[in-house]
Amino acid sequence: MNTIQWHRLSTARLQRERELLTTIPYFTLERTMLTPTSDFTATGTLHYFGRRSSKQHTLRVRLEYPRTFPRESPRVYDHESVLKPDPNGHLLSTHELCLTLPERGEFSTGADHLTREVLDAALLWFHKRHLYDKNGTWPGLAERHGIFAIIDLLIERGVIPDEHTIIEWIMTHALTQAGHLTTPDRYAPCPCGSGKRVRFCHGNELDPIYKRLERMPRAAHVTTALGNKDGEPHHGQRY
Repeated sequence: MNTIQWHRLSTARLQRERELLTTIPYFTLERTMLTPTSDFTATGTLHYFGRRSSKQHTLRVRLEYPRTFPRESPRVYDHESVLKPDPNGHLLSTHELCLTLPERGEFSTGADHLTREVLDAALLWFHKRHLYDKNGTWPGLAERHGIFAIIDLLIERGVIPDEHTIIEWIMTHALTQAGHLTTPDRYAPCPCGSGKRVRFCHGNELDPIYKRLERMPRAAHVTTALGNKDGEPHHGQRY
């Protein structure tokens, strides 16, 4: 079932969004448009002055709005593909800027200022990416990507005791006999150690793990998904 586009539900919300995009001081809006599939996009330029050089740095970006905006935040892309995709430089192969782990809920989804927060993060990302390209090291905090970012978050929130426990749980309850990943049994014992079944314990908190596994190719072997932890890329920043 297709979701009705957010801008068709409220023309007033669309007008407010266009006005907001013109008021952000470090972002120069060039245009907004509706794609043939009625997706809303906005293109513009991020800019800041270097503290030491006083040189202006600019990056043309494209915001792609989800159909359910503002319940979901816009995605930001290097519009002209001028930067090299690099897991350590936090630019995905699609040229999307890796800003945050969505499961952390760090953006104010549902709020009128959501896009301002996203562009704040994009500007910070751009500054850090400039330093990374110059020095070869990503400045500040970062976190792992993919399933390991979710594992770190669950440990931080006290849902699971450690990484070893959840990996053992995945290998016990989310593998076929041939060693390929599959959707875990929601009636398996919860990895928190309570003795309860997942569905009646931390089912909601573990749902991101399920979703990551479901998105992996069915032919993926466990060593592909879990065997190269040190080589996992990281999310670009934390707030």
